[in-house]
Amino acid sequence: MVGDLRLDNREDLIVELGLSATTARSLCDAEILLIGFERWREKVLGRLVGDFAFAVWDSHEQKLTLARDFLGKRPLHYHCGKDFFAFASMPKGLHALPEIPVGPDEEMMAEFLTLLPQTGPRSFFKDVCRVEPGHTVSVTRDGVVVRRYWEPDRKTLIYPNPQDYVEGVRHYLDLATRSMLRGAKGRVAAQLSGGYDSAAVAATAARLLAPEGGRLVAFTAVPREGFDGAVPKGRIADEGPLAAATWNMS
Repeated sequence: MVGDLRLDNREDLIVELGLSATTARSLCDAEILLIGFERWREKVLGRLVGDFAFAVWDSHEQKLTLARDFLGKRPLHYHCGKDFFAFASMPKGLHALPEIPVGPDEEMMAEFLTLLPQTGPRSFFKDVCRVEPGHTVSVTRDGVVVRRYWEPDRKTLIYPNPQDYVEGVRHYLDLATRSMLRGAKGRVAAQLSGGYDSAAVAATAARLLAPEGGRLVAFTAVPREGFDGAVPKGRIADEGPLAAATWNMS
C-alpha cells in the first residue's frame, strides 16, 4: 500500500482493530489503514474519518484498489493504457512516463472556463483521469470498475432545546479542530480574518491549546498604511480590527 493520508479517528480505529497501545505507538496512519483494509477490505472506507488518497495491491485477488476521501482533499490520478495501468498523486507524476504523452483535454478546459461544475473522472490532461471524491477505482485483469462508496446519511436531528444545537456544533467543532492539532507542540499558526469561520476555528484552537501551555499565533492580512483605494460595495477593506477583537475575546 502507498498513501497520502491523515486519520482523524486514529484512536477509534486502534480500539476497533484491537491493537495494543504499545503496538499503535510504533505505527503510522498508513500502517493502521493497511491493517484495517486487510481485515475489512473496502468496507474500511466507511470507518475512516480524515483526508486520504491511497492505493492497495492485493496479490491474492490480483486486484489494485485506488480510493479517495469524500471531500477530495488529497489528489489521486491514473492512466489506463492499452497494456498497462499507472497512478500518481498528480498528473505530472504520470507524465514522467514516456508512454503517457502530455496534452490538454480541451473539452474539459472549456467546461471549466464556462464555470460548469467538474463531474466525472476526466482531468485537464488528455488520457489522465482523477479518482473522484468519495469513489474507488478497482483494477483487475477484467478491466476497471469505478464505484461511489460514500453515501451520506441525511437524517434530520430534532432537539427540544435550542441550546442542544449550540452544544452539538461546539462538540463537533472541538472534535474537528482537535484532530488538526494532533502532534502540535508549542505554538500553532492560523489565518484569522473578521469572518465567522476562521474566528471560530482560531478561538477553538487557542482554547484547546491553553491547558497544555500551547499558544496560537494568528496572522491577518491588512492594507498598507495610508491605503485609500476604492473598496467594493459589501466588502471589508481592513479586517484587522475585527480579527484583533476576536483575538482579545478568545
